[in-house]
Amino acid sequence: MEFKLGELFCGPGGIAWGATNADIKNDKFKIIHEWANDYDHDTCETYRNNICNNNRDSVFEGDVRKLDYSKLTPIDALAFGFPCNDYSVVGEQKGMDGNYGPLYSYGVQALIRFQPQWFLAENVGGLRNANEGRAFSKILGEMQAAGYTLYPHLYQFEDYGIPQARHRIIIVGIRNDIDIEYKVPSPAQYKMKTCKEAIEEPPIPEDATNNELTRQSAAVVERLRYIQPGENAFTANLPENLQLNVIGAKISQIYKRLDPDKPAYTVTGSGGGGTHIYHWEEPRALTNRERARLQTFPDTYEFYGNKESVRKQIGMAVPCEGAKIIFEAILKCFAGIDYDSVECNATEYLFNGDNEIKWQFDSDLENKVLIEPVKEGANELRVVSAYASPSMVAWHMQALADLNLQPIQIKLIVGMCPFDGLSQVTNSGFKKLSENDFGPDFSSFSCQYVYKTPAVHSKLYLWMKNGKPYKAFSGSANYTLKGFSKDCDEFITECNMDDAVAYFDKVEAKTIYCTANEVENYIRIYRTSPNYSYEATMVDFNSEEKQTLSFLTNAGEVPTTSSLNWGQREHRDPNQAYIPLPSKISKTGFFPLNKRYFTVVADDGECFIMRVEQAGNKAITTPSDNAEIGRYFRNRLGIHEGVKVTKEHFEAYGRSDVIFTKLDDEHFLMDFSVVRSEME
Repeated sequence: MEFKLGELFCGPGGIAWGATNADIKNDKFKIIHEWANDYDHDTCETYRNNICNNNRDSVFEGDVRKLDYSKLTPIDALAFGFPCNDYSVVGEQKGMDGNYGPLYSYGVQALIRFQPQWFLAENVGGLRNANEGRAFSKILGEMQAAGYTLYPHLYQFEDYGIPQARHRIIIVGIRNDIDIEYKVPSPAQYKMKTCKEAIEEPPIPEDATNNELTRQSAAVVERLRYIQPGENAFTANLPENLQLNVIGAKISQIYKRLDPDKPAYTVTGSGGGGTHIYHWEEPRALTNRERARLQTFPDTYEFYGNKESVRKQIGMAVPCEGAKIIFEAILKCFAGIDYDSVECNATEYLFNGDNEIKWQFDSDLENKVLIEPVKEGANELRVVSAYASPSMVAWHMQALADLNLQPIQIKLIVGMCPFDGLSQVTNSGFKKLSENDFGPDFSSFSCQYVYKTPAVHSKLYLWMKNGKPYKAFSGSANYTLKGFSKDCDEFITECNMDDAVAYFDKVEAKTIYCTANEVENYIRIYRTSPNYSYEATMVDFNSEEKQTLSFLTNAGEVPTTSSLNWGQREHRDPNQAYIPLPSKISKTGFFPLNKRYFTVVADDGECFIMRVEQAGNKAITTPSDNAEIGRYFRNRLGIHEGVKVTKEHFEAYGRSDVIFTKLDDEHFLMDFSVVRSEME
């Protein structure tokens, strides 16, 4: 059986190479290229010259949103590695009717129009975490509605002999009228391949294309001589003159050398500012050909465009050999050939057709689950939640205090950490809430992370009253502000208390406290949220989701009794302060309003629980302690607590504004760093 393959978002051809080179030793079953689409010219040229040089017109260059499907020929199979754009749009359920439309929807449209026998869709592993899992469930639901049985799985390609740690969600779909079941190939038969083996065995031919060295400055060369394999510019023991003079974030991939005894860390399209992948021994960045080897492209595969374009193409591709393994498994399924397999690990996001009627709180979900049991005398809440947020904890503690209810003990277990890790913002927020004593009127809080597989996607709310089970709920709502918002269609039902206690104890047995020193040995902590990119290791301050807030007035002065000087009045703590929020920004919806809490991590790692307050939503505050912001910024400015902040203080420091980067409605990053000298 010969499958004609169509591709959307085809990239430079990693998927296509894997498909057209898939070989199950049966000539009747193979995959051939039919057509492909991508928007980038260099990428399309690379694809044309390597995949379909004898049929170059079959690659349609341009925006997928303007692609005329009526001009495309019939296909038997479809592949699309859809970009991870517009997840927030998906989360708001704008779907295909959004202003730009989530790009996955064009793959769904192709499924509906062409009805291929099977398809393969690829995205970053963090897709499962976007919008607390709702984005992934929505995407899978639309693929199922198009008429396909789905097999979603998080592939860790280093387990399949690929020489880099690259984690990807791959969704294989088989048309419902075809009686074939796809099975995920087992990684057991594959041997780990190190980056050194991949790059050196065999040696790269002298005439190989795309093998130009990157010119390094003398300072970079000297710095790299002090950095050992596996170290970066911040973990290495560098002389003072070679240290990066950056106030704030210490990005883990800056000048990071490979470890020759391990697979490489994830190959990405970045490269500037010390983010190239660096050779384990030689004082230089890898060449594009060496990066291509880590992506398992053959040496004969020539990339088109300038060096920067080629670097991006390689970084965005699917590893050729990894794709080949999956396509060969698909062919074996159709050919009836058995092979070793493992269970899919992401099926919990699928709609299972269960029509059992579940009751749902028609309104006031948070009150009935989180508040009323306290009014009835419950004094301890044990929560298991796939995803959770510090801002939800802060809101819950404040809500109980505002109602003059007795303080309770909140014990939270976050379940999806083994697969999705945690953002630094979330981890820092939970640690802050666990370690701080907010006074006798506030509840106490502890947090644990599941660190042993399998991950836990359940949501359980178990109330205890004087040490005995009192009431238990389970359902779909995560312990987040969004999960309990009135605009989310979530269900909650009461459940058996004894079963709830047994389940909580079972999950707790494979957890680690968020405050434990060894947390990062077990849980991946990401600088950015997994919602945006599972492999991301630093903040993208070029993101459109950011706002700059100035501490100066329109006249360029520092207010004397507001902003950072809010407490500079009689009978006030002189450190009381807030970050001024202009009305034109507060009205955009960038920050949550109505006194909803959000978690902020600053560039130096400090964490804050904040909310927007005061008339006209003009102030971003730390409501548990209004002096916290004032003390923090005075410390950053190098002045004593209680001192009135002046324009001269900002001038001496080097900036007078902060940049907020929005990860989602509950998590933000705040940048107040100053680069004293340019990074080579």
